Amino acid sequence: MKISLSFLALATALAPTANAWSLYANGKTIKRDLSVDIPCDKLSLEKGQKVTFYEVVWERCVFTVYEDTACKDWAGSAEDDWENHKLSKSVGSYSVKCPVV
Repeated sequence: MKISLSFLALATALAPTANAWSLYANGKTIKRDLSVDIPCDKLSLEKGQKVTFYEVVWERCVFTVYEDTACKDWAGSAEDDWENHKLSKSVGSYSVKCPVV
């Protein structure tokens, strides 16, 4: 049985992106449909503000928030979606780490 290259190309293009994720804060898009890890990025949010982290993945990414801007002072993390998660601490940065698939 032969499988054409054009069929393989189409199947690859239509396959879901592994480890795709999106981040929203206070109704605004921060990052959308990314499929890369973020080792550390600044994000200024106050205690009480809401964060949403969605994954469109086969494997789970870990979303972590930090109180400082250097991703050192851990404030919380999630290995699943956070939907309108109300922050209990101020946030200065975040990271996203996804497993290799």
